[in-house]
This record gives sequence, structure tokens and C-alpha cells, in this order.
Amino acid sequence: MRVKTIAAVLASAAILVALALPTGAAAKPGYFKVAGDSSEVVQLKAPSGYRFVLQVFDRRADVSFSKIAHQGGLQSLTYSLRRRIAPGPDIHFRLGLHGKVDLRFVPGKREARRLPGCTGGPSITESGYFVGTIHIRGQHGLGAIDVHRTAGVVAKEPPLVCRRVKPKNGSVTVGVTAYGGGRPSVPEGALELIAGAPSNHIRFEALRVEEPEAIGAKPFLTFNASIVRRQGDVTMVSSADASGLGHGFVSPERDEPLSAAKVSPPAPFSGSATFQMTSPKRGEWSGDLAVELPGYGRVPLTGPKFHAGLCETEACTPTLPKSLHPRTGPPSENDGPGEFTGNFFGE
Repeated sequence: MRVKTIAAVLASAAILVALALPTGAAAKPGYFKVAGDSSEVVQLKAPSGYRFVLQVFDRRADVSFSKIAHQGGLQSLTYSLRRRIAPGPDIHFRLGLHGKVDLRFVPGKREARRLPGCTGGPSITESGYFVGTIHIRGQHGLGAIDVHRTAGVVAKEPPLVCRRVKPKNGSVTVGVTAYGGGRPSVPEGALELIAGAPSNHIRFEALRVEEPEAIGAKPFLTFNASIVRRQGDVTMVSSADASGLGHGFVSPERDEPLSAAKVSPPAPFSGSATFQMTSPKRGEWSGDLAVELPGYGRVPLTGPKFHAGLCETEACTPTLPKSLHPRTGPPSENDGPGEFTGNFFGE
């Protein structure tokens, strides 16, 4: 299916959550099921200028430091617990050497609402405050969070059956999946450049979606860089994103898009990089492309340890190792909450 309109860009890694989760048995034609869930959220200002968010969704807990970079890019460092915590509005867990959370919820204002077009119970939201301890040490200059009372929100969503609404104008929703939700596929005809150094846990992705019928229209571009590390039952994901309309991802050979490409992303990225097929099975990835990643500083995205390649829909150049190929399909049991699991574009 050709992409006709890009209707929305969901830049935050915590947006596509509830409706992306597996929902069990299929609903009757024209309807879909949404599993019930619960969530708890606390937001604070970190000393480093970042925003600190503590979130528990479906008993999966993570804490993150994030900020909007220059020109609208997003930088974040997230610590995710790979096991579920005990049910209930209270929050108790340790993040290994990074700190602990020990909170009791004191409810306040309670609101109930029903989603239009859906049958089931009401959604309940309670705003109140948490008392206890949040003690988190941010990595490499992100600052420490040490509070004993803070405002927070607890929400409970019932299982629902909702009427399916057809998107208008062939719109496409673009966003980052998270929390073990389904892995969407890249729209047909999209061009994706992937580079990574698996030994250093670094991955860079650029994706370009064009509107072929619109002559002279700028393509929609998105860029993501991340470092994923695991320490015990904690996964740390440091990432940077930038997106928008532009020409920062070009293919010199339009008739052979997988032969070469050049990327020059906006902030928080700097520099540029070029991929060039030099033979049917060999390619070069060079340049001064780098990115500012929270907790790591300036990280080069080229070098002798990097592998790179181009993909169009599901076809990729042979220069790209299988470990770096776009991953689609249902989530694995090993996928941790908040962990980047592959392509972040979906229809």
C-alpha cells in the first residue's frame, strides 16, 4: 500500500501503549478489543534540566530522564525493570545500583469517563500524592532524584470492545512502540538506513517516507540513535530522536535506492555520513556523524566497528548483518519494557 498522507507524528516513546498491546481473542468484524490495565505516573524536574518520569504500566516499571533538544529532537535515558512488580497503586521496586522506589499512594480527586464507541466499564483516574521514597541516581551528570512526597496519578482502564474507525484520507500514524507492544512494519516503499556496532550496543536508524504523487514535496524523515545495555534485571536505553520534513536523507541514484545514501540529521545529531555499495556484497560507511546521548555525551556513529546497510520495505543490502535487520512481528517474551525493538513506523 502506498503512503498517501502522514497524519501524525508521535515523538514520545510512551505514546503507543494501550491500543498496541495484545488483546486476546478477536472481536467481531468492525470491532477490536482493548485489554484492561492500570498505570501510575509521577513527573518531576531533574536538577540537570531534564524531566524525570516514573511510570508503571501493566505492572512494568521504568524511570526516565528526558528533554526536548534544539529544533524539537528528543533525548532520553530510561531505566526499565525487566520483571513485573506487585499489583496495586503502591509502588515498590529497586533498580539495582541506580536506586529504589518505595511509595504509598494517597488518593485525592477521582474522575470517571467512558470512551465513545466503546462498551465496557468506565476509565477511572485518581490524582493524589505518593509518600515514601524515590531515590534514583542519574548516570553521568543527569543528577539525582531524592524526594519523599510528590503529586501523582493512578489510572485504571477496564477491558473494552470498541468500534473500528477507518482513518481519513489514507492517513498513517507514525510512532515509537514501547512496553513490549506490537512491532509495526515499515510502510511499503519506505527507505531505511541502519548502522550499528553490536559490540558497543549502538544502533542508528534513518527512515524516509515519500509521497510519490506529490511532485516536489519534501519527504518525511525520522532519525533514531540508541545504546541499550542490561545490568541484572534492569535495562538501560539511552536514545535520541529527530523527525520532520526535509532532505537530510538522500539517495544519489534514485533508480537504485539501495546503492548509496547520505544522511545529515538535525540536532541532537551533528555531522553527516555516507553509505556506498562498492561491490555486490561490500559497502562503505563513512563520515563524521555523531549524536548527543544522555549519560554518554557525544557518541560517534561511524567507525571501523560499525556495519551499515540500506533496506527498502523488507529487502536489505547484504552488507547489513542479520542482527541489525529490521525486526517485525509479535513481541518476544524476552523484550523488556521500554526497550527499542526495531522499526518504529506503522500504518
